[in-house]
Amino acid sequence: MDQIDWIPDSIGKLTALETLDLSENHIIALPTTIGALTSLTKLDLQFNQIAGLPDSIGDLFNLLYLNLSGNQLTMLPSSIGKLYRLEELDCSCNQISLLPDTIGDLVSLKKLNVETNSMEEFPYTIGRLESLQVLKLRYNNLKSLPTTMGTLLKLREIDASFNELESIPESLCLATSLTKLNIGSNFASLQFLPQSIGESIEIPPYANNSRTGAKVVVQYMAELVNKREIESQSSKGALANCCFFPTPNKRKSDGWDHVT
Repeated sequence: MDQIDWIPDSIGKLTALETLDLSENHIIALPTTIGALTSLTKLDLQFNQIAGLPDSIGDLFNLLYLNLSGNQLTMLPSSIGKLYRLEELDCSCNQISLLPDTIGDLVSLKKLNVETNSMEEFPYTIGRLESLQVLKLRYNNLKSLPTTMGTLLKLREIDASFNELESIPESLCLATSLTKLNIGSNFASLQFLPQSIGESIEIPPYANNSRTGAKVVVQYMAELVNKREIESQSSKGALANCCFFPTPNKRKSDGWDHVT
């Protein structure tokens, strides 16, 4: 089947276009005129060879869904923050090392997938994503999570497995809608919980096993929530009603192991 390797500038004349699917081609760049597609609500660019996005991507102010998965992106333009109506952003399977601070301006965003990238840190502005429900961070190089995540009151699911997490912020206990937390295959070098959680405790030797060690951390955080008596919020499952940890060494497996 023939595959497209470029998009003409004239595509910007399709101002009534609402859905554009360019997935599974050989496209290496987008024309700046794509910003003229102001009626666009869905843009699918997954599995191409795109190395960078034009700043004009931020002019797609009606965009609800943007899929950039499986490209060669190393960064996102700061103009991405202008997509105020965006509800789902998939940047997985790229080479992104850092997200722009303007990611926090996506106030309508419900699902953010940045798994399988090269990120070592996550912007603190994530705390402004007041609509966020699902956050996928697995297969990165993250050593910590932002303390601002505690303000994400609608957040239901976090997958931060297969990273290099050294600590978990106490503030995560305040994300009271959280029902699924996956922090498996981390903690290889974790010896102490951070001071922000309260009194530091030494992780026992068996915590070097990623599955068991993660379980210890989650249990401790759950106890912390109960201790502080977060009244009605606690009854809803203050930290997590269901915690899952993937089997170690099963990289890129979509399976979950239930820890009871």
